[in-house]
Amino acid sequence: MKKNSKRRMFSALLILFLMIQMTVQADTDVSAAIEKAVVDAGYGIVQPGERKQESNPADTAQKEMKRRIIGSAVFLVVLMYFTMGHMVGH
Repeated sequence: MKKNSKRRMFSALLILFLMIQMTVQADTDVSAAIEKAVVDAGYGIVQPGERKQESNPADTAQKEMKRRIIGSAVFLVVLMYFTMGHMVGH
């Protein structure tokens, strides 16, 4: 994105790396130039109000842990039955 030496392209630019968010306040419409620069850098753009339906990594990890714990509990019950089952009722 080239800056015109006679005028500023935008009055405020805020980039939040932790939230993966960029906010631009511009005097003129620079959205096409910003969109091209972002796409050329290998990223995508989500306009305010249009949210992507992507899963939160923490939710995905929690679901995976829950699935593994349930699987482990089922395996434990079967293993305990085969190893200690002969002692039940004696």
